[in-house]
Formats: sequence, C-alpha cells, structure tokens
Amino acid sequence: MLYLLAPSGRMSWAATAAAATDVDPSTLDWTPAEDRADETMIRIALRRGAAVYGGIVVDGAVISDHHLSRRLVDTRDDARGARERMSVGYAERATAGAGESREAERELREHEAGAALGRSRSVVADSLSEIAADAALVAHWRRLGGHVPHPL
Repeated sequence: MLYLLAPSGRMSWAATAAAATDVDPSTLDWTPAEDRADETMIRIALRRGAAVYGGIVVDGAVISDHHLSRRLVDTRDDARGARERMSVGYAERATAGAGESREAERELREHEAGAALGRSRSVVADSLSEIAADAALVAHWRRLGGHVPHPL
C-alpha cells in the first residue's frame, strides 16, 4: 500500500505491492483516506517518501506504526468516554464486589493499551531519530505550499 500526502493535509492510498520509488503514481487508482496527515506523518514522509506531482508518496509500511498509535489513542479515548457515560447507571446496579472486580479489569486493559501505545510511539520516535529529513523532499514540500513541522 502507498499513501499520497498532499500539502493540504489530505491523504490518499493505493493498493499496490510496489515501493514508492518503483512506480509511476499517475498510473495508480488513488482512494481518499479517512485520516488527514498530521505532523508526525509529514515528518516521516520528509524522511522516507518520494516526491511526486501533488505531494509525497510514502510506503504504507513506513507509517503503519504511527497509524497504529493514532488508532490506539482514538480507541482509548472512545473507551474512556463510554465508561464515563455508563458509570452512573452501572454503579447503581453493581454490587460493591462486582464493581471492584470490573474496575480492576478496566485498569488492567488501560495499562495494556498504554503499554502498546508506548511501544508504538517508541518505534515511530526511533524511526524519526535514525534518519535526517531529505533536503530535496523538504524543498519540494515547501514549493507545493506544504507546512514543514518544527522541529523537523
């Protein structure tokens, strides 16, 4: 899979086994992605992408860890919101022992999710620190009107 990051923040994806540097992006069938490019994705693209007509193409595997961390954060936040909405009515029905048991299970799940999120963020941070941004990609991105995150 390849992702095309546009300076507007829009992303598109194309299902292909080809590497970003091995394919003519104009020959691919691009589908708009649900997510928008955030600063971390742009930082990754400026290190590992390929300049194309409308932005930067990046191999999906390169940004998959960042996607995972974003999904984990969204899932964690959704779960916390749902738990808070349910807690008032649920507390009235639960016995003290059952409530404590469920609270312990919830805390364990949150701890496990936090650990997975930490590992995913660590992989992304390591990836960003290992490779410097490509000056030609940064210049290309700026020419297209793209925002260059600071720090890069």
